[in-house]
Amino acid sequence: MYEIVIGGWGNTQSVIRRSKQGVNQVVVSTPGYLSPNEFRGFWISYDYSCGVIKVGRESFLEAFMEWTDPNPLPVNYIGYSTWTSSTGEFEFCVPTPEECTEQLEQFSTSESYIYNYLASTSPITQKHFRVQANSDVHIALSAGPQDEADMYEIVIGGWGNTQSVIRRSKQGVNQVVVSTPGYLSPTEFRGFWVTYNNGVIKVGREFLEAFMEWTDPVPLPVNYVGYSTGFGSTGEFEFCVPTIPINYPSTILVIPLGLAVLENSNSAFPEVDIP
Repeated sequence: MYEIVIGGWGNTQSVIRRSKQGVNQVVVSTPGYLSPNEFRGFWISYDYSCGVIKVGRESFLEAFMEWTDPNPLPVNYIGYSTWTSSTGEFEFCVPTPEECTEQLEQFSTSESYIYNYLASTSPITQKHFRVQANSDVHIALSAGPQDEADMYEIVIGGWGNTQSVIRRSKQGVNQVVVSTPGYLSPTEFRGFWVTYNNGVIKVGREFLEAFMEWTDPVPLPVNYVGYSTGFGSTGEFEFCVPTIPINYPSTILVIPLGLAVLENSNSAFPEVDIP
């Protein structure tokens, strides 16, 4: 498991480890980062595809500590603690579909590979959703509430739940192809987000940074989001607009004093559904 220490050694240093009390893979000087009198905010991001762990302070997009594991570990849970000589008060902020600014929308899809389009009142810049499917989840970003000759098509978990792609038309050329084995599940909902800004399309998993990105040199208007499954797979979708920006780095940890631990543990909180 990974262990992250913030403000250790008398609130002077922070480290990343690959086991509890293991070897310090990286050591950073962080004098006074914690406070016994006020809450201090932090964030942690983890990209399983490349094993990159980043740790940063609230309101700072730049990480102050980073390490790449050449043999990435699966991370499904987050745990937290303080050292034996320190106590702490923690606040966790985790976006969930229940925290929507609009009504949670639930839909089922068949194997027919026919897009259904969500109602929209303004251009789309981001969309958060959760889905349960064997494979072949398709998301359309279209100018109208129907398939267009020119539109963006995002495939997640295609080719037997092994790859994901971005296209500029339905069944068009793959502009980017990313290996994503096991990103979907037929037995549990998995969360994803999509953002679109002036031709830049980003796709990520819930709580994590983008795993797929492409920039269209000739951007298309995007006013509607469509969804479908096909090629032998059905799906259950949940859509909402999150109250927390979905491009914020991972889980936000607000820590007044002590240690923050990122681990794979049954007793930890919260679950984040990473295969």
